[in-house]
Amino acid sequence: MTRVFAPEGAEHRGGRRVRFVALTLAAALVSSVGGWWLAHELDNVGSVDTARHEDAAQQSVDNARQPIDVTVAQETFEEYDPNTFPDTWYIILDKPLSAETQRALTAITVNGDDFREAPRKTWELLKSLGGRLLTDQPTMKMPEHSTWAGTTTSFRLGLESRKTAPVNIDNITAADVNCAPADAAVVVRYPPAGESPMRNLALDLSARSKVLLVEDEEGGRQGKPYFQGASIALGQNQTGSNLQIDAITKNETCTFKLKAAYRVAGEAAPGTPLEILNNGKPFKVEGSPERAVQYFELGLGSVRRIMVGARDGSLRR
Repeated sequence: MTRVFAPEGAEHRGGRRVRFVALTLAAALVSSVGGWWLAHELDNVGSVDTARHEDAAQQSVDNARQPIDVTVAQETFEEYDPNTFPDTWYIILDKPLSAETQRALTAITVNGDDFREAPRKTWELLKSLGGRLLTDQPTMKMPEHSTWAGTTTSFRLGLESRKTAPVNIDNITAADVNCAPADAAVVVRYPPAGESPMRNLALDLSARSKVLLVEDEEGGRQGKPYFQGASIALGQNQTGSNLQIDAITKNETCTFKLKAAYRVAGEAAPGTPLEILNNGKPFKVEGSPERAVQYFELGLGSVRRIMVGARDGSLRR
């Protein structure tokens, strides 16, 4: 049998070659794993930085937003709707009615079978001449030194906040109230047969404390401040809130602003309270004059001319 011998040192060189290949593969594996880990960590760091940047940008946008967005709508009863038209009211006009208009007005009959027809005809006749509708002050328990038998103008406030942080309104009050005697020339009255309806919140502009009062007698809080122990929660993608405010005056025409005290994320807002206006202008509430040049009243049967007078207060029936 023939035996073949490897050259001297070949075995040693082969062993070194195997170790070299093994080390090369190991280094490549470590390099590959290390590269993946490094790339993974860099990606994580980049993601964290991006998230922080996005959060900072979102916070900047949120800080720039108004804390509270307010919309105001005044109830003017532009069109007669028997479902929403008040049951008792005043219509006031600035100029005395002509003889022809007076005849048209007093010819309107109040039908006992359909009490809606006379108000509709009266409103359609006088609105075209510049008539404004005032409703009776709600019949409710009021604090001492409050207005009684006054008239109201209703405003609807829509309140919402686009902030991601919670926003709470803790109070709304009337400010910068200025009143003067009502000076409309004509009053047409449709008196109530019973109590005047309660709607939502009352704001007595003649009261010492010009705060919103609860009209509804449910819950035993009628006549008490609406924000007494309560607040309106906004922000955090919550649905907005609507308030119906009946501003009350008697024999006066008043202008005023609303001021809202609020908190953002539990902290009181810096600076002055939020000022609320009626589409950029102060709110305006008219009252029925104590002495009108012409005064008419709707009663069962017909519209009656109660008195015709002069600005000095002299009257004749």
